[in-house]
Amino acid sequence: MNALRASASAALFIFAVGCSGTDNPVDLPACEGPVTVSVGSGTTPDISWTPRCMAGQVIVGTNPGFVNFWVGTSADSTNSLRPPVRYGIPPNPDALPTQPLAAGGAYTAHVLRATSDSAAPFEEIGSMDFTR
Repeated sequence: MNALRASASAALFIFAVGCSGTDNPVDLPACEGPVTVSVGSGTTPDISWTPRCMAGQVIVGTNPGFVNFWVGTSADSTNSLRPPVRYGIPPNPDALPTQPLAAGGAYTAHVLRATSDSAAPFEEIGSMDFTR
């Protein structure tokens, strides 16, 4: 009986630890400073950043240059995008249509935070160059 009680206590502890902390999207703070961006594989990659925080916009554009292939903006232009975001799946229903990523194409993923400045509503806080 003591072994059963100990196993139940250990399982409850693991469950409680696994379901709490910064991985809970509700607990993520707004991005304030630089982030490190990572891009998954494939033509619809996951785009993530650390430290984990809520951003306002994710842009994928050509490299070199800045021809936008995809812009993911939070619905209310605030810092409400949680990592990771999937390329091509708009977080906002009013988003621009997605351009497909081409095999061998060079791109840059940009993560921006929303600001309170109406003249510059978004500020880049991290980016990563990648090739498909």
